[in-house]
Amino acid sequence: MRGDLARTEQAGARARLSVQSLDEVGELDIAIDGADQIDPQGWLIKGGGGAHTREKIVAAAARRFVVIASEEKAVSALAAPVPLELLSFGAARTLLAPSPASLRAVPASPDGG
Repeated sequence: MRGDLARTEQAGARARLSVQSLDEVGELDIAIDGADQIDPQGWLIKGGGGAHTREKIVAAAARRFVVIASEEKAVSALAAPVPLELLSFGAARTLLAPSPASLRAVPASPDGG
């Protein structure tokens, strides 16, 4: 996942965007992210990109959090799989709560999740 972040930073630099860490920026005016599924009541599933913890921290640091999605993301009911990022500490115990649940073979997140 670190490679994906490096490519994002490089793309930002090529576009002459200033790339800063969240700690450098502090509070954000707005955070914008996408969704994989959105039901008629507005409940949504965010993707399996593997950086959920970071996405939640960014959303919490923003005064406004906006989710955007194309119309093909609209569904009549949310469906599995529902991606979760788990920390290695307590992962087996944590997986008992949303039972049935299982681990996928995916690369670790940027923070080792």
